[in-house]
Amino acid sequence: MTGSKTATETPAGRAFANAIAAIKEDTLFPDKVFAGDWDDYLFFESLTLFGSEFIDAKNLLLRDEDASTIAMINLGCTPVVRGRRVETTFLEEGTQRSDFFDALKEIGSSDDMILDLARYVAASDKGNWAFYCEQDNDIAVLALGDTVSIDTRKRLKEVLKATSISCAPGDRGGPYFNFIDMLPEFRSALVAAYG
Repeated sequence: MTGSKTATETPAGRAFANAIAAIKEDTLFPDKVFAGDWDDYLFFESLTLFGSEFIDAKNLLLRDEDASTIAMINLGCTPVVRGRRVETTFLEEGTQRSDFFDALKEIGSSDDMILDLARYVAASDKGNWAFYCEQDNDIAVLALGDTVSIDTRKRLKEVLKATSISCAPGDRGGPYFNFIDMLPEFRSALVAAYG
């Protein structure tokens, strides 16, 4: 007897499961939103996750871990995830910017806005990294597992204009994410959670 594959046996199913498992339910910024242990966190502006920079970043990450699929999930505006329907799009290395934007429109809002001011999470079928953002806080973070190569990390920082929270605000030059613009209480709580 031949059985059909369960959802988690497909690359798309594994990517979806990894994305949901990567975050803590009922947790928002500035608290640590990720479940489990991660090697590093790179912060960047949330809109970067929805621009051409994300296409470059997803290709770097897929190649680095030899993965095939990324699930990008619109979690909506509520921290409760499990037990409710969420909108998801799946990306592969060949996914182009125009395809990505079309998919975002389908999982985002209707009407005049492309995207809800919502939370998004993304992960691959291998699960060595995860993206998370809250658009209303204008902040996104990439959690990296210890198997992501040093070269890929360096290139991701450049592509996403991302920085580690351990960098002091004056330590970086150029257009990299700057924590100094955050409310001091929010920034302190973020450093305590991710530092």
